[in-house]
Amino acid sequence: MFFTIIAKFLRLKALLWILESFWLAAVIIFSVVFQVEIRNVLAQIGGQIYGFRLKVKDSYITEIIEAVKDLSMSSIRWDYINRE
Repeated sequence: MFFTIIAKFLRLKALLWILESFWLAAVIIFSVVFQVEIRNVLAQIGGQIYGFRLKVKDSYITEIIEAVKDLSMSSIRWDYINRE
């Protein structure tokens, strides 16, 4: 970043273009390399409301899974009935 400021001040256009391209590539490489860590931090931030973490009860997850299974089976049956 320091060299970018100096390149702007001295009006070194080629060096400035190279450095700006480098910073853009550095941000992309950083986000790809640390993708898992960034995702975990964002999940922790998003999972907190007013200083406490939200926890989903296992019973809710079980109910959702059962509902999805029931809906998927009913649509399969409905498709089978409509074919006949």
